Amino acid sequence: MDIVRMTEYGVQCSMAFLSLQAYFIIYCITERVDRISCMTKEMLRKSMAASRVNYFNYDRIALYLSRHGAEFMLNARADPVAFILVKTVLAAFLAVIGFMEGNVLLTVLLAVAGFFAADLILKVSNDSDNERMLNDIKQIYDTLKIQTRAGVFLTESLTECYLTVKSRRLKSALLELNNQIIMKKDIESAIDMFNIRFKNSYIDTFCIVIRQSLKSGKSIQILEDLSTQVTDIQQAVARKEKARLEGKIEVLQLLVFIGVLAVCMYSLAIELGGALLGF
Repeated sequence: MDIVRMTEYGVQCSMAFLSLQAYFIIYCITERVDRISCMTKEMLRKSMAASRVNYFNYDRIALYLSRHGAEFMLNARADPVAFILVKTVLAAFLAVIGFMEGNVLLTVLLAVAGFFAADLILKVSNDSDNERMLNDIKQIYDTLKIQTRAGVFLTESLTECYLTVKSRRLKSALLELNNQIIMKKDIESAIDMFNIRFKNSYIDTFCIVIRQSLKSGKSIQILEDLSTQVTDIQQAVARKEKARLEGKIEVLQLLVFIGVLAVCMYSLAIELGGALLGF
């Protein structure tokens, strides 16, 4: 009996030792992989920071990601190194698919498409955000115009602007702008940080207006002119949307016509077939 217990105890000790050893090996491997990954990213970061090729320059990519809303989409700081790695992996993955098909031209086309797919997604997303933000930007201009006429300092009116906008991306940036102004008391630096969150000509002009108002205090006329411009753009967008809806209606009408024609042709074919069988 004692021998059995000693054997079980020995087995348990052996299993515990093997488990501890396996854990230690896995921990060492994981730590080394993380260390290699961090070293690789750091090497790429330094290489991109010193790159003379503008497309792969670290600062240019960081600004590009910020202005196209990547940080808002990811809800985190966008890393240029990770962005390039994702583009490269996606290009390689699609290239492998093309290579498996045995077509060199398809492999090259898929690799190029995969590499620039992320850029296309960001551009489409940013254009969509800009279109959705148009009403909010006009609302900001109108709010600032009313507040300025009432004698309220322009930067103090930004809180009211935050409450009126509906776009989550613009709302988040305005909240950050207000917080930066309150904490750092550096309005121009906060405006610069706000400006690089967007690739939008109206927001660029909005930031210019605030900078000018800080120096001269005269912004009502500029805001009125900009509000008129945005109204004109809104009308153009409305016309574009109307044309898009009319195009969809025409396509639906065409599909209905084709469906009715197909039913008629099918019925006619059945009738002719029955008539021929009757002979």
